Amino acid sequence: MKIYIDGALYAERDAKISTLDDSFLSGRGIREHFVCREGMFFHLDERLEYLQTFAAELKMDFPWQLGDIKDALANTYDMNGFNGGDALLTLILSAGSSPCCCACASAENGEKGQKATSEKTDVEVKSAEKTAKVECGPAPALVILAKALSREEPAGISLASLENFPLGDKILQWERYTLGKLGTFLAQAEAKQKAADGAILADANGVICGCTQGDLFAISGKDIFTPALDRPWFLGKFLHPILPGVDEMKVSAKQLRLQDLSTATECFLVRPCGKVVPVVKINGTPVGDGNAESATKIIATSLPQKIRSECRSAF
Repeated sequence: MKIYIDGALYAERDAKISTLDDSFLSGRGIREHFVCREGMFFHLDERLEYLQTFAAELKMDFPWQLGDIKDALANTYDMNGFNGGDALLTLILSAGSSPCCCACASAENGEKGQKATSEKTDVEVKSAEKTAKVECGPAPALVILAKALSREEPAGISLASLENFPLGDKILQWERYTLGKLGTFLAQAEAKQKAADGAILADANGVICGCTQGDLFAISGKDIFTPALDRPWFLGKFLHPILPGVDEMKVSAKQLRLQDLSTATECFLVRPCGKVVPVVKINGTPVGDGNAESATKIIATSLPQKIRSECRSAF
């Protein structure tokens, strides 16, 4: 695998970022997945603009031009030799130096050179402050990983519910925040102990905040519900047009509780790559008859085709 870091591609063993980067020290950074079908990217412009907005919400520096990120994604795809195949690219924006670290370094430098600084002009002082900030740690980094998309998915997946999991109400909110990666890993480990493939995270009141394996959807009658409130555009644009009996079935995001899943006739997950996987068991109890039902099967066939039709060249 060739890994992109700040304008260059490296072999895995040579790919490095500073251990002083705050994404390494405290998990400050953004992680996002980009689907590439046959060399075409899925809604790339729209999603990069969202990424920029998300960085602003987290008060992270964003020193990259969106066009440069598009170049980086396309080059990483090409240089990994996918040759028109399907790939999933994971983009990580590191936070660089911690603001606290910079503030401490600036204060220390200010104490040491207070007398000398008082003799400098305003321009010289501002220049010295800028230099101190740069020297205290690394600048934000742009990292891109790439892997081929498997055409095979399991026929069904089993989930275990983790109620009142430590920080469970935050982990899925942090899905694009690198801090959430550790929490997801720990939740997955606990799910494995319960002989399940993934975990549904819920708070102390049983309210579901998401699933470690993808976006969770539950079908009850003519309604499809999901707790994934961060992707409303996905619900509107891509599920509605392919639903069986589109005039009758509807998708809505609402506050789901664990007991709501016990009455669901079907459940399924949408993976980051856009593939649909049926949920056949929750806490060891079959969902419906334990097999992929009709609506899930139709969505599983139609959604990848819809995503492929919406993919465009990076340029």
